[in-house]
Amino acid sequence: MRKIEYHRQSSDVSTDISLSFMLSKSLIPLEIYKSNNKFPLTNSKMFFSEKNDIYKSMNIRKVVVDSNYIKQLLTEENSEELKSLVGIKPLSSDFELIKFMFKFEIDDLSFFSSLDDFKLAMMSKIIKSTFIPFNGNILEFKLDKGYQGFQFGETDLNKHIRVNVYSEKMLLELTFNEYTQQEIDFFLSQIKLIEQ
Repeated sequence: MRKIEYHRQSSDVSTDISLSFMLSKSLIPLEIYKSNNKFPLTNSKMFFSEKNDIYKSMNIRKVVVDSNYIKQLLTEENSEELKSLVGIKPLSSDFELIKFMFKFEIDDLSFFSSLDDFKLAMMSKIIKSTFIPFNGNILEFKLDKGYQGFQFGETDLNKHIRVNVYSEKMLLELTFNEYTQQEIDFFLSQIKLIEQ
């Protein structure tokens, strides 16, 4: 697990990001993207910057806890089987479930693997397939304010990086386009979620 810390430089200039569900700062001067859409998503905002023919953007999306993997997986028919398969802790939150699932690889299976191992590897494959477009590792991180999450992909291999930040009540989905790792780390280190 990587702990995200950013040590501010005296030359850093930041832009405040203030939304109804979160506060943060960006090292990049950003403008909010104004949509002509008649039905704008109130829980999703896009910011952009263009400087010296370099276009950078960031999309911020709030997801309420009710629309998570666990709620979709746990039904009356399968809840007991799933609890016996993965245990109680991985079912305590989306973060714990995804962290648990990322441990399983189909390549680790053999003729002697149990049926449960095959089930877990297949569940893992399905969850991982959600993040296929991102090259590189899946990095787990923890922030000072107690939030934790995953970064899908690495900046030296991808133009687009997806980051999920989890709190007890909220999932924040971030997509960074053309950001450096330093710019992403700074943004993440400044996040404060407003949970209602």
